Amino acid sequence: MDCVKKLGENRVLWDDGYDIVALQAVENEKYFSVADDGTLYANATEVGERERFQMHDWGWQNVNLKACCNGCYVIEDDTYIAKSETPYDWFIKEWIKPEPYGDALRLHSWHDKPMDLALQPDGSLRCVPCGHATKDRLFRMEKLEDGIQRAARLAAQADVVILCVGNHPLQVAKECYDRPDLELAPHQKALIRAVRQASPNTILTVVSSYPYALTEERDTLPAILYTTHAGAELGDAVAETLVGENNPAARCPITWYKTAQDLPSIREYDIIEAERTYLYDETEPLFPFGHGLSYASFDYQNFTTKLVDEGVLFQLDVKSTSKRDGDEVVQIYFHADTSTMKRPIRQLCGFQRVWIPAGQIQSVEIFVPWYALECYDVSREKMLVERGTYTFWAAASSRDLRKSLTLELPGETISPQDLSKPTLVKNYDEKDGMFSRLWYSHKFCDWYGSLNDWGRQLHLP
Repeated sequence: MDCVKKLGENRVLWDDGYDIVALQAVENEKYFSVADDGTLYANATEVGERERFQMHDWGWQNVNLKACCNGCYVIEDDTYIAKSETPYDWFIKEWIKPEPYGDALRLHSWHDKPMDLALQPDGSLRCVPCGHATKDRLFRMEKLEDGIQRAARLAAQADVVILCVGNHPLQVAKECYDRPDLELAPHQKALIRAVRQASPNTILTVVSSYPYALTEERDTLPAILYTTHAGAELGDAVAETLVGENNPAARCPITWYKTAQDLPSIREYDIIEAERTYLYDETEPLFPFGHGLSYASFDYQNFTTKLVDEGVLFQLDVKSTSKRDGDEVVQIYFHADTSTMKRPIRQLCGFQRVWIPAGQIQSVEIFVPWYALECYDVSREKMLVERGTYTFWAAASSRDLRKSLTLELPGETISPQDLSKPTLVKNYDEKDGMFSRLWYSHKFCDWYGSLNDWGRQLHLP
């Protein structure tokens, strides 16, 4: 299963880390074999090439089987057949969801409603309504090759290991489908531990649609490189970054948490009340908003500011303290120190990416317009800059604050709400145990009033 390539005088060893399995029907104790047309039939008494499947385990009972004999994924198409080139559709019909049942497995289908895979009289495999765990609905997954052990043996031979993990963009989590945790799939976490133990020089490359709780990996691996599903040039970009031809300067647009337990309830939509996001959350994150490293390092100096008609102009010098040219993303955050309401702990209001030659100093100007400092006045229903004292930081991330200064900014004063008048729900500061009534018209999806003025019909006494 190992692919060996020669690149000049360097030998590159490769392995996918997947288990190789055989699927057996409990009812007739036969192995499923891939017919010439790809259809699976439980008719083999021994395991050969047609009975071998690569198991892609995405975690939380989401498994794909890829036939080793033809390189196609098993998919439901009336019967189960190995003919899919790749799982890439809104409904992943290649999903097989194993559930332990004694010493066997029940296999559920990709459907949202409970559906079982069941052996048919002709030996084929079909999807049927969920029922009792009769023998025709029980299977065994026999492991022929342990992908983790195989990868660890390969890692022990290498000077440096590049280990890639992450998610498929349409499996486990996407719109309408939530993942149950921030952790990597259990198979991937076990793979990382085994490879790391075999070779301490392991670089973890994470390719994913979303952040992961990589606390263990951050603390035990020398380097982690993250990329989104960045298209056709992803491989070239990752390779050039790993060998040092590209000096990265990307920054996290969201907070990476250490654990899902650091997150408030998913049903709490008020980010202020729930203290959600980097704006209000003081929990120590795994990687903060705005975080990102490169092969270069920088020092911030001479942070000054002045007010102009359209906003605030910040100036500073950024010095390269490394022997490599590189980009730095200078970020400006602020906090309204004397606000009459709860304001963000710190909030991004400006940034600039600048290229700085090795050992040199680059002067940076970042203009912050007034509207970037505004807040919403619920009493007058308008956005405004609140008069008062503000602290500003020049930072490398929302937690890596390098320089600070304090300004008195002109603006408006927010008056208390007039409680003698009705207060609209959308302008109420805190809510708890509220109930509202909606009237449904005979017209389809025509709520009382309309979605635009619906809020005006609801008042608190």
